[in-house]
Amino acid sequence: MSDSWIGKTLKERYQIEELLGQGGMSAVYRATDPNLRRVVAVKIIHPHLSRSPDFMRRFEEEAAAVARMRHSNIIQVYDFDHDNNTYYIVFEYIPGETLQAWLERLNSSNRLLPIADAIRIAASIAEALEFAHQQGLIHRDVKPANVIVNVKGEPILMDFGIAKIVGGTQHTATGAVIGTARYMSPEQIKGERVDARTDLYSLGITLFEMLSGRPPFESDSVMTMMMMHVQDPVPNPLELRSDLPAAVIEVIYRALAKEPAERYATAAEMATALRDVLAKLENERAAVPVAVPTDITPTTPPVEISPQQPPPPPVTPPQPAAAAATPTAASSAAGSSSLKKWGLIGGVVAVLLLFVLLAYNLLAGSDEPAMLEQAAIAETLQAGIVLTMAAAETETAVALGDAAITEATPEPTPTATPLPEVTITNIAVVNDVYVVQYNTIGFEESLPGMHVHFFFDTTPPQEAGRPFSNFFMHGGPSPYVDLRLSDRPASAVQLCALVANPDHTVQGESGNCFDLPLVDQEAAATPRATAAGSVAEAPAPTATATATAMPMVTPTPAVRINDIREEGGVYIVNYTTTGFTEQLPGLHIHFFFDTVAPENAGLPASGPWFVWGGPRPFNGYRVSDRPAAAQQLCALVANPDHTVQLGTGNCAYLP
Repeated sequence: MSDSWIGKTLKERYQIEELLGQGGMSAVYRATDPNLRRVVAVKIIHPHLSRSPDFMRRFEEEAAAVARMRHSNIIQVYDFDHDNNTYYIVFEYIPGETLQAWLERLNSSNRLLPIADAIRIAASIAEALEFAHQQGLIHRDVKPANVIVNVKGEPILMDFGIAKIVGGTQHTATGAVIGTARYMSPEQIKGERVDARTDLYSLGITLFEMLSGRPPFESDSVMTMMMMHVQDPVPNPLELRSDLPAAVIEVIYRALAKEPAERYATAAEMATALRDVLAKLENERAAVPVAVPTDITPTTPPVEISPQQPPPPPVTPPQPAAAAATPTAASSAAGSSSLKKWGLIGGVVAVLLLFVLLAYNLLAGSDEPAMLEQAAIAETLQAGIVLTMAAAETETAVALGDAAITEATPEPTPTATPLPEVTITNIAVVNDVYVVQYNTIGFEESLPGMHVHFFFDTTPPQEAGRPFSNFFMHGGPSPYVDLRLSDRPASAVQLCALVANPDHTVQGESGNCFDLPLVDQEAAATPRATAAGSVAEAPAPTATATATAMPMVTPTPAVRINDIREEGGVYIVNYTTTGFTEQLPGLHIHFFFDTVAPENAGLPASGPWFVWGGPRPFNGYRVSDRPAAAQQLCALVANPDHTVQLGTGNCAYLP
């Protein structure tokens, strides 16, 4: 059945385009609803189940219950009907990837989901479950494969296909097992009556897997795995990930209690516990102590300024030797006052020297030319100190935040060839045409050759190069002007771009998405004759359109980390900018570890962060500077006053 519906129309309405997945009860397809001009997901029940009156009565009851739910973290049901003997249910189509696919992708590169992200996702799912439980619906199959993470990073709970309505007819025969063994509660496995707390157990298993990279119970035998849920104690998560907060471990143990009475009483209670842990983590990040530099001893350039450091927390890795140029952080005001302090010190030294020389001349006899010569020497000495400090400020990067200023001496390292990348910098509307400004690095777009695929966010990124998918090829130059307002799907909110190879396969994570301008689509021109699912090749814009009707728009300043490598104990960070060139003073970049919230990566917050005005690549952080909990290095565009422009950068995983 999986292939029989592709290319057909269901109920003379839903145009089936591609199989998304299938299971024991149904197959799920991506389809287009021409009536409402939107992409949808259609679940078609397998024929052998459709012939069972009892099953269909139950499924209709449960589909109607799910359709009544309206929650931002629960997938929306649009329709439920049948076409002759084919029963189906229509859901919203969510661009993104399942939580299971995300975890598998992280595991394949030996990475773990950031702790805060895992807690945030689990809390959102718990809130969705609480809403469902209030409607009398128990999910009974909570697992990463049934959670899709959309393009904004928000988890959406889906597949209530085996849900049980509380108070309804007993849908499962005594002793029958429904669910997925890896995430099933002990009472499910034993065939006992279940309530909302069985969903909390499954969510606890999911949280354990998100934080540690693997579920607590695994076995090649399904029966053995099921018995482990019933009998075996929960493994210590700290043995798999040592930086887990004690509070989140408490949540895991309580959710995974063998007896339902020992778990959280409600999903709302579990959600509150998770939100409390998340708030505590954020408060700890914001409470980084700030110390003012005190004892500073000048040296010859390159200048190293080593202030007193606050006592490091227990998890901080050993710091490098004092002779090494270790980047730390301090406020820009502290840096400015330090320079003024050196100017005052220089002045005092010069005055003392002048008095010494004056006393010497009084004792030795008046010699006005000699006095003038000595005064000139003292003035030159003072000016030299000030100039030396000014040169140090101009030619070296200053790390602001934690407690101090440290000048990092850029090491001569070769700059790696940047990976191919395309970045949409702005989208404007002229008449009924989208004018898409974009930049590329690492390649020059051409057809045939390496080029750009543009697509709306209703098309998943992994499908933006597949045959019969909805994408548009472009071989340059910028701007791209071949999309009309009428081409925009009703549910699309962003336009995306990826680098495409000559064979039209796309390179993952090589582009970005950009919000579409708000316009009146009803006033758009008549749609082009391009068939749904076809590939529209974009001709290059004419000179007239580019020069007059399609005015250039100044791109928004942005920075993107392309790759990070370790070299000699130092992180070498290749990055690109659009809309500005980094410099000090002026628009520059703040680099910071993901243990610092973006809003705290610039003044008036405490950071810590590292100010960088070039040259490229960035090499201000040593491996030993990495906090124990950090998994990524981030970058944001910073204004001359060291405030940051949120949403202007990205984070990249550390090697």
